[in-house]
Amino acid sequence: MFHIRYVEDLQWVIHFIQKLYKAHIKTKSKERLAFFSNFAFGTEVFFKVITTLYILSVFTFFPYPLYMYYFENEVVTIIPVYLPGVDETQLAGYIILSCYQVLLFILATFGVLACDFFMAIIIISTLIFAKLISLDMAQINDDLLQKNSTLTVKSRLRNILLMHQEMTKYMKRVEKLTFIMFFGQIASSSIGSVIIFYVILTLHYLPVYGLLFGLLFQIFTACLLGNFVELTHDRIYKSALYINFNELSLEDQRIYRFFIKNCQKPALLTIGAMAPLNLATCVTIFSRIYSITMLIFTMVVE
Repeated sequence: MFHIRYVEDLQWVIHFIQKLYKAHIKTKSKERLAFFSNFAFGTEVFFKVITTLYILSVFTFFPYPLYMYYFENEVVTIIPVYLPGVDETQLAGYIILSCYQVLLFILATFGVLACDFFMAIIIISTLIFAKLISLDMAQINDDLLQKNSTLTVKSRLRNILLMHQEMTKYMKRVEKLTFIMFFGQIASSSIGSVIIFYVILTLHYLPVYGLLFGLLFQIFTACLLGNFVELTHDRIYKSALYINFNELSLEDQRIYRFFIKNCQKPALLTIGAMAPLNLATCVTIFSRIYSITMLIFTMVVE
């Protein structure tokens, strides 16, 4: 999945996530405990939905041989993939070939799910940074209103700055790990979608509808994760704008301005460093897929 030179970055990201969870999961703050509980529940629901949709898209292939046998009186395999030396016209050969094709489906489905799950969890974890920074910002406002010690405010503000620097470092590592993978994933899914659209328009091969849905959904999921990172940075920036700036000391104001400056230059995900990874790019990709398919179909028909 990753080039061997990125193993060190991959290990750093995994250890950093573990450290982040261990540092805050045992907190006594009810608000933070509620956040981690909701975060775990939302992540679980997200993974279950993705798993269900991928499995359903795969299962669209299996009714096709039954349909062709009972309604068209024709014996066909699940997918047109064959083994040398195996005669699919014989019962034993057909069973062996079907088992082989089912194995391909299982390996492909769970391989894609494992890869997508891993990338999703390291990207969704950025929400923890945003929430912790937002909570500390709110706490600074409370301290300013209650005229608490300036040392307390200074400590919280510097903690926010250090946390944001860690988040920026984390996102740069994630971008280094994912920009090639997202490029390959979106490029291959786009090319595959164009081919499947053409097959649907010309051959009316019904099972590929599920595969088409799976490829388009994979593009959408990748872009959704990139858009999630943008929204996370936007949430941090908006939470910083509501701080009572005039009540800060001059030194704290300088720290605050430095933090705002860093927030205005967020580390975002890209597709091979060529385009931002977000839903706007997803819409552009879908429109290009449709345009290229219609162009090819028009040329072939004429």
